[in-house]
Amino acid sequence: MAIPVITSPQQQEAAFQWIKFFTGTDTTSDWPVKTGCIAVRKSATESKTYKEFAASHPLALVPFQQAMIASPQFIDTTGGKIIDALHKVADQLGIENITRATA
Repeated sequence: MAIPVITSPQQQEAAFQWIKFFTGTDTTSDWPVKTGCIAVRKSATESKTYKEFAASHPLALVPFQQAMIASPQFIDTTGGKIIDALHKVADQLGIENITRATA
């Protein structure tokens, strides 16, 4: 989210207040309760609303707990060479039945 510099001071303040509301704990804790989506902030899971929801829907906590220990998505900075090499090895192991040591 961004507030364009070219907007008036009143519009900038209104945009700031909206962003503050939209990203606040109350809103971000209400969103997963009403939609079933994962909470986007840790503070959302600590709110009374979310805790009450999680008490009656304990599996709702699983995606957030997994996200807390997940690895970031791998970014191949070689233009796809690493991903291609990994696919080739996976094919050798899974399709061609070559051992890990050989692959």
